[in-house]
Amino acid sequence: MDGTISLGIIGVLLLLLNVNAIDRPIFITERMLQAARPMKEICYELANVSEEEVNEASNGNFIAGNNIGCYTHCIWERMGLLDEFDNVKTNVLENLLPEDVKNEIISTLIVCQRQNPAMSDKCSRTLAILKCYCSLSPKTYYLM
Repeated sequence: MDGTISLGIIGVLLLLLNVNAIDRPIFITERMLQAARPMKEICYELANVSEEEVNEASNGNFIAGNNIGCYTHCIWERMGLLDEFDNVKTNVLENLLPEDVKNEIISTLIVCQRQNPAMSDKCSRTLAILKCYCSLSPKTYYLM
């Protein structure tokens, strides 16, 4: 598995599982969290959002609006997670997610991507996908 996909998988796991330093899933290591940090810093700047605004979005409070969509699209794009239609490559996750959350994460992503078809404004679409995911699966939603 190449580094881009490997880091991408880490990113999706961190984006979709309730991950924090205290009660993160055992397979999410501190090393994985640290590996994602430089990418987050770049995307904070490119999307004009703060870490605090991302943390608010992690709690379902999308106060930064479309900029959160831009931030998340930036993360997914830099991790090589998006296909030619700007959908998350769920097939990559199939063998990597834990059984107890795999079906919920993948099916929720698929539903939200279908409800929000590709459009020219990638930030708006990504924000709509995040809001949909947060609404449908709050127990597995977390914005890195």
